[in-house]
Amino acid sequence: YRTQGLFYRLQPRLMAFKGALQTGQAPIRLATPDDVPAWMALLHLVEDGYPCLNVEQYLRALKENIRKQQAFLLHEGGTALGAAALERETGHILFLGVHPRYRRHGIQERLIQTLRQNCHGKALSIITFRAHDRADPGYRKEIESLHFQAREPLVAFGYPAQRFVLPCAESWKSENGRK
Repeated sequence: YRTQGLFYRLQPRLMAFKGALQTGQAPIRLATPDDVPAWMALLHLVEDGYPCLNVEQYLRALKENIRKQQAFLLHEGGTALGAAALERETGHILFLGVHPRYRRHGIQERLIQTLRQNCHGKALSIITFRAHDRADPGYRKEIESLHFQAREPLVAFGYPAQRFVLPCAESWKSENGRK
């Protein structure tokens, strides 16, 4: 990375948040082109979880995901509190982000539930940091807390990462003794 001059932000910009917290109870809905500025503002708050992020490339992909109706947003009071993009054909989560101020409000769980309802019975997968990566600000632990299971290590966007899988809802229920 050093010889190629590739660097990424290890910490998002520090921001002071004003005003009262939103409830976080608004419905999760499909994102629209009008939501792009709020989505991108959220992206910049969680970019520490996306090494080697190319914002221009990401913006093009976001617009395509919105067009394909595979981008979901929890938007309240003019702020994106959580967002997720899902490749429906494969069940791969392309993006999962929650506003840092709302990480302990159950928004990630609600987003995962929404993705499960939209993945046509496929297992969900996501790529995140490998174990012991010092650049990981805690995203791997969050993914594991959502019951994703570690799979093969890989390189994504030129960065060492690991794939995680959450079995489809029906097999997950039966594997865990739920009806």
